[in-house]
Amino acid sequence: ASAEIFSPTTNLWSSAGQMNVARYGHTATVTPGGAVLLIGGQTGSGVTSQVEAFRPANGAFTSLGQMSSARTDYAVVAIDQHRTLIAGGSDGSKALNSIDVFDAYNNQIAAFGTMQAARRNFGAVTLMDGTVMFTGGYGGDGSALASTEIYNPQTQASTAGPNLSAARAGHQAFALPGNGGVMLFGGTDGQNILATTDLYQPWTGKFAPAAPMSTARTGLSTSLISSGSLMAAGGKNGNGYLAGAETYVFANTTSDKPDYFPGQVATFTGSGWKPGEVVALTVTAFPTDQHGTEFTGTAVADPTGRFSVGGRSEERRVGKECRSRW
Repeated sequence: ASAEIFSPTTNLWSSAGQMNVARYGHTATVTPGGAVLLIGGQTGSGVTSQVEAFRPANGAFTSLGQMSSARTDYAVVAIDQHRTLIAGGSDGSKALNSIDVFDAYNNQIAAFGTMQAARRNFGAVTLMDGTVMFTGGYGGDGSALASTEIYNPQTQASTAGPNLSAARAGHQAFALPGNGGVMLFGGTDGQNILATTDLYQPWTGKFAPAAPMSTARTGLSTSLISSGSLMAAGGKNGNGYLAGAETYVFANTTSDKPDYFPGQVATFTGSGWKPGEVVALTVTAFPTDQHGTEFTGTAVADPTGRFSVGGRSEERRVGKECRSRW
């Protein structure tokens, strides 16, 4: 039940004390509030429903209670500044379609609706509009799924989403920051381990094949390593466990401030574009208001693939409530 903390400053590990429940096959998820959630997984007596939190402020583990079901091989994602969603997985005998949400405001876990399909070893990402996309995984019959779902935390309802270009489970799903897209990496179609990727773009509403990885991988890890760059590392394939890693570079854009007052000039910069590529930027209010489009701009990517474009906001604040499209 032991835990450790790594300090990048000293490059050393130190003890973080003891968890309340000894477990493996769980996840450690940092909440927007800074706590670390330890969710489900396996114990010596089987799959557990227990959730606990480690709070760096006091260096202690605190039990948060139980989920609606014991879970392993589930998906977990933050849906706003205080809520973390836990979906699907397996209770040790069957795949699950149930959803739980941990609310940091009241420090409680509660059932929060269901998915349309039972899924385990699947992906989940929060989209720009606050909904959650569930992708692929193994279904109730054990086969890999090509289906997706869009879950609305406000209504606790899930609807069918766009199909993947191919069935996959045991993959990684990543919402590309500053891009709006969702990338799926590797996994398996149930028979073959995949090097392929799938890219979802919200303005098309569809998945399409993207650049494949150089190595087929399932059970891999992915992480953002810099603005516009992801790393896919490890996993396994038919040749065994993998020690290699590779990077994926994607186009992205960001603003010079998190928010703007009416009439202020907002400057957007981007990287990862093809040199000489023309980038047309449209900034719209979200949710949509009477102004619709706040401003548009056009720029040409320089030899390093970067661009910069500015525009003046209309009669409302521009920032976290706005979305850009190119």
